[in-house]
Amino acid sequence: MDNILNSIPVPTKEPEDYVDEEGYLVCGKCHTRKEAPTNSPIFKKTDIYGRFIRPGTCKCREEEMERERREHKEREHIETVARMKSICFKSPARKEQTFENATLVQPVQLEKAKAFVKNWDTVKRENSGLLFYGGTGTGKSYTAACIANALMEQEVSVLMRNMGDFLNDSFVDRDELCREIGRYSLVIFDDLGAERGTEYGLEMVFRLIDARCESGKPTIITTNLSLKELTNPSNLAYQRIYERVLEMCTPIYFSGKSVRGQIHHNKKEVIQNILREDKD
Repeated sequence: MDNILNSIPVPTKEPEDYVDEEGYLVCGKCHTRKEAPTNSPIFKKTDIYGRFIRPGTCKCREEEMERERREHKEREHIETVARMKSICFKSPARKEQTFENATLVQPVQLEKAKAFVKNWDTVKRENSGLLFYGGTGTGKSYTAACIANALMEQEVSVLMRNMGDFLNDSFVDRDELCREIGRYSLVIFDDLGAERGTEYGLEMVFRLIDARCESGKPTIITTNLSLKELTNPSNLAYQRIYERVLEMCTPIYFSGKSVRGQIHHNKKEVIQNILREDKD
């Protein structure tokens, strides 16, 4: 019994607190009780009606505790998202590629990407993936990273990697790699078609995409290949891969000028202005 009593927090009596006419401790700030009536006889203190009094919390303390809970939850969320992003991206720069910063991506593609995030529950349930295809530097990878960052803010697990990264020597256990691919809620295979076209490389690409297909979870794939190349592959090895890709993903075409080229142009203008100002 003593252990139970000792585990119950006793309200701290501040100088401004007072006892009301029924015998309850009242907070001097918010003027609500720090104690409450109870039927439990383990509490020895009673009010004027003979009811037992248990420790409680006043309104301002409850608000303070709620604020502390929210702050703690927010800190945990920030730490979780940061940890997820460090796993998701190989390049730290991808962490900054968000919808808010996507000023150079074409609005049509950006709206489709936002709709994908907004309807994530449906996308996940229906296992609906996306295939971003089009010319080099048109914002395919950037847009895919925007989706990844937006979903991770919702604590959805995402992995984004260049397809060639999966074929290097750091992955010793290929079976484990395929199993790992299936654990993420969303996987983004970046730059399909840029990997080595060896028999081993193509077989590994097929195994990864097939493993993702079998996981029943959404996948996003970016590629510089045209839709004609994807639907009319040059040999059976590519056909096996591209059929799986088109089975999982809805194609979205990225057209227009190179976003990468525009970024380079903007940087060049900045440095030219700096040099011009320094000369003046």
